[in-house]
Amino acid sequence: DAGMILMPDHTSSDMENRTLQTFPKLTFSTLVSGKFESEFETYIADQFPFRNKWITLESTVSRMMGKTESNDIFLAKGGYLIQNFHTPSDEQYASLLEGYKGIAKLTEGTDITLNAMIVPTAVNIYSKKLPFGAVKGDQKAFLTQLQSDLAASGINWIDLSEPFAACDKATQLYYRTDHHWTTYGAYLAYTSLAESLGFEPLTEDEIVRTTLSDEFYGTIIAKVGLSDTRDTLE
Repeated sequence: DAGMILMPDHTSSDMENRTLQTFPKLTFSTLVSGKFESEFETYIADQFPFRNKWITLESTVSRMMGKTESNDIFLAKGGYLIQNFHTPSDEQYASLLEGYKGIAKLTEGTDITLNAMIVPTAVNIYSKKLPFGAVKGDQKAFLTQLQSDLAASGINWIDLSEPFAACDKATQLYYRTDHHWTTYGAYLAYTSLAESLGFEPLTEDEIVRTTLSDEFYGTIIAKVGLSDTRDTLE
């Protein structure tokens, strides 16, 4: 492609928040091992001329045609891009529990209390924002099972599902274009932690809120190619 020859390579992508593949080093070793071929394929995909614009165009057209999901991301109400949840396999879940049990074993015979605060994601809390007919994983059932299994190991569960679900619907707990919670979501978790551990949290009036940017867009946007949604980052 003439564009790839004439245009300089980009080393990083702000939209995807990652390093892009530049032209791979060609040696006898990388050629024989297949590393060169693999990296070259990635290079073509990463350095394709006007790549971000093509991705955005494809996503925009798909949305206009009524598509409500892209790359396991739901195109939800209010401009939200909500990542789906998939229940871990039995092997993955067993490995997860073994990790917790290992920590619990280290504290046996001590006065240390272990607490687990597993954060529900937007697909759970913002389920009403999902498009009609969206098929999502059952995170509620997963968290209920995990809570029960952790309790069997003496680990206290700090619940966030209830306070998050009961929060004022006008309050934004997750970013529209990122899987992370907002700073306010983190504050709400902090107050739940304080209640469980028995200390007095700072009130909202005691915290200084500063807007860092009103042009923030997160990592999910890279998966669907939509760049017209922005968030406020405090």
